Amino acid sequence: MSQLILARHEAEDPKASMRIVKALKGLETKIGLKWKDTGATRLAEGTELHNEALSAALEQKLISDAALRFTWADFEQFGLRDGSVTSNCFIRVGSKFFQPSETDADDPFGLNTFGLKWEEVGSTGPVAGTEIVHPGLAAALQHKTEFGPTEFDNFGLRDVTPYSFIKVGDKFFQPAEDHLSQAAAGMAILMFRASTRD
Repeated sequence: MSQLILARHEAEDPKASMRIVKALKGLETKIGLKWKDTGATRLAEGTELHNEALSAALEQKLISDAALRFTWADFEQFGLRDGSVTSNCFIRVGSKFFQPSETDADDPFGLNTFGLKWEEVGSTGPVAGTEIVHPGLAAALQHKTEFGPTEFDNFGLRDVTPYSFIKVGDKFFQPAEDHLSQAAAGMAILMFRASTRD
């Protein structure tokens, strides 16, 4: 992000980079991108959400043992209005209840998620990029393509980018595109807001 801010600063008004930094600091985190299991007992306080799309998406993640996380694009598909999901909301999924979870302290906007979701890109390696050689990740990708932050941290990989790839058997995998789009969309919105302020 600092490179984008610097590029914006060099290309235009010197005050633009400061407005972008202020926009980044002031941007509110979207509640509902990350969820936690609160058990089989209905919560005594809070607002119960009734949203079939969100409930089905959480149930699917439970079945596939995936992290209970969504991208901004996923969240938009649930048809929930901004502000309709708060930290005291909860939703029933089967016999359990779930509540929004706090975001990661080191990534409040959900932008640094490369490596949490992977997609198969074929049996020929990408023409450009950096190959990751990691037997643990390769073994895990044989069974699933989505990981929680803590689970992925356990692999010890710190430099995964959109251009990273890994060979798993006779196929290759790369970080999924939706995270790239999410980061690009988030930055575009911030730059637009910052450029239109007085």
